[in-house]
Amino acid sequence: NFCCNGLVQPDRKPNPHLHEVKKVYQNIIVKPVDLSKGLVEIQNQYNFLSLDGFVTGVWEVAEDGRVIQQGTLKDLDIAPESGKQVKIPYDSKSFKKGSEYYLKVSFSLAKKTAWAPLGHLLAWDQFELQGAASNVPALTAEGAPLKISQTYEVIRIIGKDFSAYFSKSTGGLVSYKIGDAEMIYEPLVPNFWRAPTDNDNGNRMPRRLQVWKRAGRDPQVDLAEVSQISEGQADVQIEMTLDTGDAKSKMETIYHVYADGKILVEYKLMPGDGLPELPRIGMQMKMPDRYNQMQWYGRGPQESYWDRLAGAAVGLYSEPVALPDSLYIRPQEYGNKTDVRWMTLTDTEGTGIKVTGLPLLYVSAWPWSMEDLESARHPFELPQRDFITVNIDDKQMGVGGDDSWGARVHPEYTLPAREYAYRFVIEPVKK
Repeated sequence: NFCCNGLVQPDRKPNPHLHEVKKVYQNIIVKPVDLSKGLVEIQNQYNFLSLDGFVTGVWEVAEDGRVIQQGTLKDLDIAPESGKQVKIPYDSKSFKKGSEYYLKVSFSLAKKTAWAPLGHLLAWDQFELQGAASNVPALTAEGAPLKISQTYEVIRIIGKDFSAYFSKSTGGLVSYKIGDAEMIYEPLVPNFWRAPTDNDNGNRMPRRLQVWKRAGRDPQVDLAEVSQISEGQADVQIEMTLDTGDAKSKMETIYHVYADGKILVEYKLMPGDGLPELPRIGMQMKMPDRYNQMQWYGRGPQESYWDRLAGAAVGLYSEPVALPDSLYIRPQEYGNKTDVRWMTLTDTEGTGIKVTGLPLLYVSAWPWSMEDLESARHPFELPQRDFITVNIDDKQMGVGGDDSWGARVHPEYTLPAREYAYRFVIEPVKK
């Protein structure tokens, strides 16, 4: 598969990293000069082509991922190997406090050529105009009082129109019901592994980092207790010891459950001394396969990774989980989305869950298990499942690619064994 799994697949279907190559190779570059005044510099890095009559330039401003202003660039008479300052007339007076705004400038072919049709996208750049003041959803303890009960095995928290159950033996969120609809097929638990990529196998990652494959399996739960903070808030604290050999690792998860059905998850990992880097820092669960409509606000539309995200613009995207557009010749890790503000997974009627990062997440969803991806040699060997696997990560190591026969991921895109902490909110999405 090394010989047939490059920038394009054997049937010429583009692989996601082709978008990265295209972005890095683009010959029209936009650089900010004074964004508060809309001033940018457009650089024409073509050796012989003027941009005048060759391209059409457009700009757009998006508010929290939705385009609210747009226009066409004028006077693109920029000679080869030269630049020009241009003023983009967007209106910042309408910007709302607390919302996030991005400017995107794109260039497409102004006429048909022998190698591409009219309107073919050649280049784009994107700039943050205003960052969101806060990404935290409103967490309220107001509403019907929570009912708390527990047995030797389970902690139960029941509110109006929702319930959440936690296992004392595994430390996982084993049930999350919205009304009568169960959101969880298999529990939300820590996960530090990924189905090895071709590059991972080439540099022996599965052998070097195998301690993290078993670390999330069958942890020893040292503490599982619930505290009534108020009538409308209950906190579940889970402390566990992970199986990382002689260098024992500790993990703490606190679930803050609120009367409106939201759950704030606080995650803290404390690896033991002398352990190798981690493939990922995160949590994984399975949901019933009816919740297979994915929408997210982050980088897209194609998959992106820590060391391969320049070709993915921040925006609002959606895709059906059951029809992945980035499955490789040999099944492996795929479909990750970076810099995600929020993600929803819903059924066709719009019911499901929303996951919000505090502030950002890496997320993905597959119609198979991670074990399925790791064991199959060809896509047709992947079984049909009645669940989807959901990954809610703080970070995942990069994918590398200097070569496929030994080169490791560059150090700046790895996750050394040190303390990590992150937070996210799970909440109901109703029709």
